[in-house]
Amino acid sequence: MFFIRNLGLPFILIAGGLVALMGLVLLSQQSGSFASWAQTARAIFPWMILLPACGALWATQRLLQIWRWRRGTLDGGCERCTGVMAGDRCRMCGQRR
Repeated sequence: MFFIRNLGLPFILIAGGLVALMGLVLLSQQSGSFASWAQTARAIFPWMILLPACGALWATQRLLQIWRWRRGTLDGGCERCTGVMAGDRCRMCGQRR
């Protein structure tokens, strides 16, 4: 549950971005009724690379926080484990404030 709580959304963003990129590649190569969408897909494709890139940066930032927390150098707002608080819940131990 620890890694799902910390890395779930970044990896969903990475996987979703890669699936969207594959869909755009397939859509841009279609002919017939999807030919009008091919131009749009080719225009959107370079910008869709940002989704997995942002997800990878987010996952890297979270992994750095986990590493600092395990070393004991992270000074978050949790009174129990000094983890990072997300709203009223600690992302490291799951305790509510």
